Amino acid sequence: MAGKSWREVFKVHPAADVFPMLGDAELTDLAADITSNGLQEPVVMWSPDDNAEWLIDGRNRLAAMELAGVELQPWWRKTICVKDPTAVIISLNIRRRHLGAAERAHLVTAALEAGKKFQNGQTVEYSTVSKGGRGHKAEAAQVAELASVDKKKR
Repeated sequence: MAGKSWREVFKVHPAADVFPMLGDAELTDLAADITSNGLQEPVVMWSPDDNAEWLIDGRNRLAAMELAGVELQPWWRKTICVKDPTAVIISLNIRRRHLGAAERAHLVTAALEAGKKFQNGQTVEYSTVSKGGRGHKAEAAQVAELASVDKKKR
């Protein structure tokens, strides 16, 4: 990554970009911690095929490393091959932040929308197909339930 921003090196999955980045003070703290202790959690990439990789987790770590001038080492990243990277993105991010239930529900829904429009490394157009009147709303409710987002607690 020498001389380049991490955003020039890594393509970010649209569902990952839904989640907010750390504020300046938190990013500075993370950069100091990485300088002192190294990177403790790998950056996670998703590969839909042998030709492409998409960053699905680690934007804040990469930004902090860039701020601190720390180079990403090959062993600080891992690549996963899963059918549904959006579910992984939600799982890895929804509990990491101090978000209220309504914010978590909004982020889950936004990530699902971004993930639906982005499949196998491609942006695709889709039309919502009704599944007995439930369709995408049922999917959002299911993922929200998995993410411990309860409408009653908003």
